[in-house]
Amino acid sequence: MKLKKKGNGYGVASLVLGIIGLITAWIPFSLILDILAIIFGTKSDDGNGTAGKVMGIIGLILNGVLTLIIVVALLVGIGATA
Repeated sequence: MKLKKKGNGYGVASLVLGIIGLITAWIPFSLILDILAIIFGTKSDDGNGTAGKVMGIIGLILNGVLTLIIVVALLVGIGATA
């Protein structure tokens, strides 16, 4: 008796990458993880893929906001010392 394989692995990969990308959103490297989570979530057809895709989008937005805050803080810090 053969078991039917359920899912294709993209959903789990998307979920894992989305979680890691969300936790490490303050590191610029996590931008790659967020993009991969969105891509794998799009290729998947199960609930894990949807959750990973949402986490990837949230991580991408959070990464952009944190990068903007860091850049503004650096510019204000440089301007204050000049």
